[in-house]
Amino acid sequence: MENYKEMKEDLTKALAKMKELEEKMVKNLTEEMTSQDDSIAKLTKEKKALQEAHQQTLDDLQAAEDKVNTLSKSKTKLEQQVDDGMDHERAKRKPEGDLKLAPESIMDLENDKQQSEEKIKKKDFEVSQLLGKIDDEQSFGITASEDQRTSGQMAHTEELEEEAKRAARAKVEKQS
Repeated sequence: MENYKEMKEDLTKALAKMKELEEKMVKNLTEEMTSQDDSIAKLTKEKKALQEAHQQTLDDLQAAEDKVNTLSKSKTKLEQQVDDGMDHERAKRKPEGDLKLAPESIMDLENDKQQSEEKIKKKDFEVSQLLGKIDDEQSFGITASEDQRTSGQMAHTEELEEEAKRAARAKVEKQS
C-alpha cells in the first residue's frame, strides 16, 4: 500500500501539474483569442476605411468622366462654331477677291475686244482692196472670154473673201 500511496501522490502531483499546464494553456489561448479579436477588429476597421476610400475614388472617377464628357461636347460645339465662322469668313472673302479681280478681267476683255475689232477692220480693208482690184479689172474692158475667166475668178475671190471673213470671226470668237 505504500506503493499505492506513492502512486497516488505521484498521480496527484501529475494531475496538479496537468491542471496547472491546462490553466496556462487556457490562459494563453484566451490571450491569443483576445489578440486575434483585436486584430480582426483592427482589420475590419481598415477594410471599412479602404472600402469607403475605394467608393470615394469611384465617385471621383465618375465625376471626372462626366466632366470630360461635358468638356468634350463643349469642345465639339466650339470647333463646329469655329468651322462655321471660318466658312462664313471664306464665303465673305471670296466675293471681295472676285470684286478686286473684276476690273482686271474687264480690262482684259476690253483689250481682247479691241484687238478683235482691229483684226476685223484689217480684214474688211483687205476685202475692200480685193473688191477694188476686181472692180478695176472689170472696168478696163476685158473681153468676153476674159469676162468668163474673171467671173470665175470673182466667184473664187468671193469664196476666198467669205472664208477670210469666217476665219476672222472664228478667231475673234476664240479669243473672246
